[in-house]
Amino acid sequence: MTGKSEPASSVASKPLRVGVVLHLHYEDQWPEIAATLGNIDDPFRLYVTVSPESTIADEIRRSFPDADVVRFPNIGRDVAPFLHLLPRLQDLDVVCKLHTKRSEGSHLGWRRSVMRDLIGTPKTVRAHLDTFAQDPQVELSGPRSAYLDGPGNTTQSGIALAMQHGPLPERWGFFAGTMFWVRPRVLAKLPELYPVDVFRAHLDSDGHPEHVVERAIGLGVSQRDARIMLWDGTATIAEARTIEAEVDFGTIYNAFDATAPANMPAAPRAASGPLRTLYEAHTGRISDKWSGNLSHYDRNFATLRDRPVRLLEIGVQNGGSLEIWAKYFAEGRVFIGCDIDPACARLTYDDPRIKVIVGDANSHVTRTALMKHTGGFDIIIDDGSHTSRDIIAAFLAYFPLLADDGVFVIEDLHCSYWKAFGGGLDEPASSLAFFRRLTDIINVEHWDSDQTAIGHLKDILVHHRLSFDPAMLKRIGAIEFANSMVFVRKCTFGQQNLGPRLVRGSLAEVQTAMLGFDGDLCRPPTAFVATDPKTPMVSDPAEPISISVVVAFYNGSKYLPEAIESVLRQTMPAEEIIVVDDGSDADEARWLDAFARDADFTILRQANQGQGGARNSGVKHARGSHICFLDHDDIYLDTHNEALAAHWRAAPPHRPRLGWVFANFDQIDPHLTLTAEAAFPYPGQPIPEDISQFLSRDLCMLPSASLISRDALLEVGGFDPQFAGYEDDDLFVRLHLAGFGASYLPLSVYRWRFHPTQMSSTTRFLESAAKFFRKWNGYDYDTPDEAVLARAHLRTRMLRNMARHAELDGKENAAAARHLFDEIAGTNG
Repeated sequence: MTGKSEPASSVASKPLRVGVVLHLHYEDQWPEIAATLGNIDDPFRLYVTVSPESTIADEIRRSFPDADVVRFPNIGRDVAPFLHLLPRLQDLDVVCKLHTKRSEGSHLGWRRSVMRDLIGTPKTVRAHLDTFAQDPQVELSGPRSAYLDGPGNTTQSGIALAMQHGPLPERWGFFAGTMFWVRPRVLAKLPELYPVDVFRAHLDSDGHPEHVVERAIGLGVSQRDARIMLWDGTATIAEARTIEAEVDFGTIYNAFDATAPANMPAAPRAASGPLRTLYEAHTGRISDKWSGNLSHYDRNFATLRDRPVRLLEIGVQNGGSLEIWAKYFAEGRVFIGCDIDPACARLTYDDPRIKVIVGDANSHVTRTALMKHTGGFDIIIDDGSHTSRDIIAAFLAYFPLLADDGVFVIEDLHCSYWKAFGGGLDEPASSLAFFRRLTDIINVEHWDSDQTAIGHLKDILVHHRLSFDPAMLKRIGAIEFANSMVFVRKCTFGQQNLGPRLVRGSLAEVQTAMLGFDGDLCRPPTAFVATDPKTPMVSDPAEPISISVVVAFYNGSKYLPEAIESVLRQTMPAEEIIVVDDGSDADEARWLDAFARDADFTILRQANQGQGGARNSGVKHARGSHICFLDHDDIYLDTHNEALAAHWRAAPPHRPRLGWVFANFDQIDPHLTLTAEAAFPYPGQPIPEDISQFLSRDLCMLPSASLISRDALLEVGGFDPQFAGYEDDDLFVRLHLAGFGASYLPLSVYRWRFHPTQMSSTTRFLESAAKFFRKWNGYDYDTPDEAVLARAHLRTRMLRNMARHAELDGKENAAAARHLFDEIAGTNG
């Protein structure tokens, strides 16, 4: 790092018109941020952008009555909301731009470190404001640790930066994460260069418009020969083009300690104590608990007491228990109550961490509303209707949202013995009977039976017409029953198993055989080892689902055995497996014939038509009601078919007809090494709402991770055979336009193999990209407004993709990508 180091000025700065812009996506962080804003001694205007569904505005205005709370969709992460506000900020001298970030791991440490160097103490704030007041050449200031070298971190944004801002200088930098102090006048033209409709919702992959803007802000300072201040307790003030910035931000970012103190004043918390003590001292809203249960809470919550827990209570009544839980968990982040009674909407709390959502907890709409406040929960307490069906349904719906080592509590289980609540002493489908069976599930590895875990629950689920993701059964770590209560603790995958036997010591004077048991697994006397279920869970007998697996094969003998084996291992067997030989070489065709003699699948042969044509042939010959596709070099996880079929039955209808359901996926390398888990990039908004959104992003609805209605495929004509790339997105766009809806399962069901010879790296793929752009750019949309928006989104997406290929592919492909980039750039939307 070069530049002049200067101490923070102790001279009072001239009055500045100051603003703070906060994009509050993770609303549970508001109490911490609100307290930190108190370090700004100067008068300032506060602008807060929140999601359109947010209900936090009143809470913000309790601390900042004049705050301007703006509802804005979470597109372009924090950048698009900031650009939306920029025109309002032009009468200010300096603005601090802030946003939230996930409260976990390095994300938490990074956010706190950056905010500490922006507004963490009055001294820090004074240093930034005095610099702007005393040096008119300073346009930007921020944390030294977040300032990156531009040329070394251009990644996939270089072409877009050059197009929008001209030649890039030899040296420039930017603040990673777009949190800084800035003179808003120097950014005035950005909303014009980057209109709102070029942004979309996404996760962490690079090369999107917001990443371009992130870099463009620092780039502009260098191009204007302006100055930057870097701060980490002392100031470095220098011309931007002279500063040597950090290159390897990944190492820096991963080093941030999530447990490091925030160095920020905490929001006031009530004194905590044993739960009984808090109840006896409580004078607020009424809360009703059985006295004999309070000690059970203390024991089960002991390991969570000092953590920043996220708590959900189903059943609010008068709301007093939320107040008590907020005292009990003094470091808790958020306490959400959910109640179906509309009167609960009138409940308000002085503690900003407490929120109440009105709605049926077992409805999809309410569950979505709850999830918008926090990505999951550490504690869930069901004190709702107490009916057996509602209790079981809530557990199946919300247990997957529980964090590892989290606790799910069901209160008032004595109702399970009462017929009026769907129970009875010998009622086989009562809620208590369900949880008793879950204790068997924990011990499934010891069953001396051919029964399966799902089969053990099947009659209860059919009785209540319920379905669920069977993978959750492997996450039940422990169950504790008490009088009228049950506590279920969640574990990580693999922790449920008993594990190998540990024998330690050397003296065996009574049973010498013990020395030989070290490392053994526990097995029933018959040596039967329970296996995963081999029959589907039936939650809705009215909708039978039979699956045909279609595999497109072209010279794939190296990988096909692993792919076929993964289909044969399915816990829900396929009706049939169809392998379509799409014109393979003679040797490969002979190998396939020999392989088919030992494996149970049908071969169809045709001249080479490409993957789409091969899939279409398989669909035409299929007997199943639904189709699962599989590329010959990929692998299904064992519950692929079962999970997708169960989700189909339970999926809420987003459109008049459900056409397909799709799930998450993992990524592996050519050697089966897992390189990325849950790689689907849009879990927050998995299904686009209209045609322009479908065209705005690479959908990542992978056919191998999907279950598609055969009737729907035939109605739209299957895959468009002109494509050898983009054929998946084209299919799902046409299914949408035909009126078919989709539903997303947030569970990995298959593993996608990435290797250098894939179609996406070839010139043929780029030719297909050109055809895809021309097809949908020339499509006859229903209205002129729809056409303008769809074409603009398509153009932005394709420019981004071609810029990536132009930078990353080999010489021949890069030239083709640049040619297509120029064609698209010259097209009028």
